[in-house]
Amino acid sequence: MRSITVKLSTQSIDRAIMRLIEMQDNLERGVEQLVEILTEEGADMASASYGGMADVEAIAFGNEGVISASGEAVGFAEFGAGDNVVGIAFENGPDFPVYPGSYSETKGSGDYVRQGFWYFGGNRYYGVPARQGLLNAKEFIIQSAPYIAKEVIRL
Repeated sequence: MRSITVKLSTQSIDRAIMRLIEMQDNLERGVEQLVEILTEEGADMASASYGGMADVEAIAFGNEGVISASGEAVGFAEFGAGDNVVGIAFENGPDFPVYPGSYSETKGSGDYVRQGFWYFGGNRYYGVPARQGLLNAKEFIIQSAPYIAKEVIRL
């Protein structure tokens, strides 16, 4: 962190004001770059976690970024299924219930709710492990933000 020294003169005060304006501009650009990097890298982390089970999109605009996951299997990819369901609270949670058997009750065949397993592709399943792409992205962003911020924000 730099310091600004001001003498009691018009010229010194004007230089300090110009330096503060320059620092503000650098901070704003640095924050936008930080958000863009964290959003893109977080989306890459989510996509890698899903292994093709969901589509991931990253949108950074100014000092805000959004990572979203979509697709037919996004609920299974993030939260798992059957015995392996993991309910995690997100800022913007899913628009479907998340608990063991919730899919079986609402959209599926009901097999898991009735008998504790289901068949898919000729295989018996008791659960599908959660891939937690968005949770992994969130944790990556929280852990990485201070280090990346130090690299991109220049005052």
